[in-house]
This record gives sequence, C-alpha cells and structure tokens, in this order.
Amino acid sequence: MPSGPLRLRPDGTRRERRRGGAAAAGGGGRLLLARRRPQEPPRRACGGGDARRDARRPARADAGGAAPEAGIRLACKPPDALLRDVSAAALDVAVGSFPRVALGLEYRHLYEERQLFYRGAGHPLFTACDDAIDFDELRSRRIVGRRYWGARDVKGFASHRVGAEVSDMESAAALILSGAFLGCLPKHCARPWVKAGALRAIAPARLGYRAPFQMVWRRDRAELPRVRMMIDAIARSHGAAAPKP
Repeated sequence: MPSGPLRLRPDGTRRERRRGGAAAAGGGGRLLLARRRPQEPPRRACGGGDARRDARRPARADAGGAAPEAGIRLACKPPDALLRDVSAAALDVAVGSFPRVALGLEYRHLYEERQLFYRGAGHPLFTACDDAIDFDELRSRRIVGRRYWGARDVKGFASHRVGAEVSDMESAAALILSGAFLGCLPKHCARPWVKAGALRAIAPARLGYRAPFQMVWRRDRAELPRVRMMIDAIARSHGAAAPKP
C-alpha cells in the first residue's frame, strides 16, 4: 500500500504522492505560512491552476527577496484547521475559503474561485441533458460534501444525507471520477479531466458558484516584522491594497 496521499492523473489513474509537511510553531526569524488544501489543490495534483493568479509574482518570492535570511514554512491543511492554527499562533498567515469567522482574527478578501458541480464518466447522469436534470433527480443521488463546511455546500439539494464527506479536493475528485458520486470541484482543478472526457459539469448556470478566498492573521501579531512582511506580500500578489497597520 502507498505510504502517503495519492495524486490523480487526468485519466483517473493514481500515482503515489510524498507526504506534505505539517505546520509547526517557530520563533526567531521563521515565518509560518499556510494555504488551504481543500479548495485549491496544487496544479500537479489536480492538473491545472488559475492562469490569472499563476501569472502574478508569488508572494513567497516577494517575501524571500525582502528578507532572504527568514525561513518560510508552508503547510496545506483544511480551512478549519488553518483557523485553529492561526488562532493558536502555530501559523502566522493563512489563505483559504473559510467556513466561519473566528474571534481575534483579521480577514482580507483576495479573490474568488469558480466552483462547478460535476459528474464522472460512468455515472447514470453523465450523458443526460442538463435540462432533464432537476433537483429531485439530484436528491436521489450520492453527493460528495466537504467536511470542514459541515457539508453545507450540498445541503441545498441533498435530501436526508450526504453520500460522502471529504477534507480535500483530491478525495472529492477521486469519488466523482469513480462514477458513483456527484460533487463540486474548482473549475481549474477539473479542467484536465473535462478535456479528457472523464468529467462533465451539470447545469453550471444553476449549480455553479464563486467561493471567496481570504487571507487571515491574528490581530495581535500583525506588527511582528515577519508577519507584516508576508501580509503585505500576499496582498500585493493579488492586486489588493496592503492592510493598514
């Protein structure tokens, strides 16, 4: 059995992926930065990134140039875990689509990500016309929900239960690609599988939505030089004005 999480190729086959590093509290010049894992997987894991964001200079490059002596540690975790770690000062800054607002934290809007509702090849609805698919039909099917949102992303049309709950997009993609489940994925994540004929979106105008992404940090730590440096770098990389000190 593989020892770590699995990556999926566009044809649905799997390949072993190395374990990612976990965040740890650090002192001195170490900068602790996290980016949420579930809604925006690495391009190599899901096969495609957002070209508009990829064209921008990464914040980690700006931060590295501004303070080459500072160590930067990156962590990928579900949004609820990121909020807990930022609140506990185990992380300095996090970026994600967060399910709730935590007291004592500052939030800064960065961008929105298009989410669509997908079916996999082999699913009974894969070849069905969107006009023939109504909410009653969807309620009768097994749907993938996101654990960190309490499956609120699918409760609008799931009748009595969610067919599966996941904590990351790779798991959601695996279930949807199996042809046994329906569920939401970021459009850029699903694009390679759509091109390969392995996924199809269902009624994008009706079921698609835009997920807001934010940067979050602890209010009482914003003036630490390393934290302020990364906050400003992330804001610049997304074309946003740097938050006032």
